[in-house]
Amino acid sequence: MAEEWQGKVFCPLTWTANGAPLVPMTMAMARSIEAEGLDFSPTPWHRLLELIGLAYAYHQLSRADACEKVINCYAIILPGVHDSDCPLIKEYRPAIRHLLDGFWAMLEWERRRKTSPLLAAFIEEITPFEELSPRLQAAVHAVHATISKVQRDVALTHAQLAVQKSPGEGEWHHLLGLCTGLPGSGATPAEHEAHLREAHRLRPGPHTAVTLARVLASKEKGRARELLDEALREHPDSPYVLSLAGEVLVAIDGLNVETATQAKRLLERCSSLIGDRGSTELKLANLCRRQGGREAEAKAHYQKAYSLGMVSAYMPGPLVGSAAPHPHFYSHAAAACMCCSRSPQPANKAPTKVERISRRK
Repeated sequence: MAEEWQGKVFCPLTWTANGAPLVPMTMAMARSIEAEGLDFSPTPWHRLLELIGLAYAYHQLSRADACEKVINCYAIILPGVHDSDCPLIKEYRPAIRHLLDGFWAMLEWERRRKTSPLLAAFIEEITPFEELSPRLQAAVHAVHATISKVQRDVALTHAQLAVQKSPGEGEWHHLLGLCTGLPGSGATPAEHEAHLREAHRLRPGPHTAVTLARVLASKEKGRARELLDEALREHPDSPYVLSLAGEVLVAIDGLNVETATQAKRLLERCSSLIGDRGSTELKLANLCRRQGGREAEAKAHYQKAYSLGMVSAYMPGPLVGSAAPHPHFYSHAAAACMCCSRSPQPANKAPTKVERISRRK
């Protein structure tokens, strides 16, 4: 039986949707995120949220390492660890602390099915959700939206709540932009684009630049190219940027000999930084296959992806022609197959800025 104190905490183990617990990510998604997805997180904030999602999924699957993931989350938000390279963690640490403390209290209560004096003292120190400031409540809603990736309607609702409570935070606009870009959201393309533009204006980052560039690639090529250049210039060693930049480049300029070469170099740079990853190999395989005449090379990349154990989670076929993938929730899998959609044509243009950047070692 639940105890009264559980009503004061707002964490994955107390969140419900239509009277039922949240649906966790699938085991295939969890394996993929653990195996390589964390390496592609655009910022430590996004890595933190993925870890919270893993902790919840593992708990629902009765895996003992759920506690380990919560401990890893605590380590990320320790003062000084990411204060300089991730303002989001520094600014919203109290919100994450509220969520993790509630998570930990619930795990301990489930283990003993009673509130020990030590646990009661720990719970007493947790600030009730209702007493958090609107800005901190918005951050908790943002985590709720991210954890609810399998239930798109729930994710959309909490992303909207985050923006309503703190409209000046660009990260919440980015999250809402991602949710409104998914099928079934009921939002118009203009609304989707407006949130992504506002996100980049308020809090620019590698993910806001790449996502907005992808959306603008077919209608504002000049602005899309500026955003892509910005992402590569400001974050030249970001696996997130390098893994998606080739796709965006092809979306802007089309698939031709020049863009295919640049996309390949960007993916190879990504591999040189973090090692071989299944999703990167799939992107390279599809790049070779769509160019034509490189079937043997494509097959080698497919075989390498298979050997890395990622093919079951990142099947390319069904994703071809789908809506633009969610850069944070679904980015690496969907992007693998969207780099190339047409046969290459000769290019007679001068080297672009992206090409110069892609050639950096």
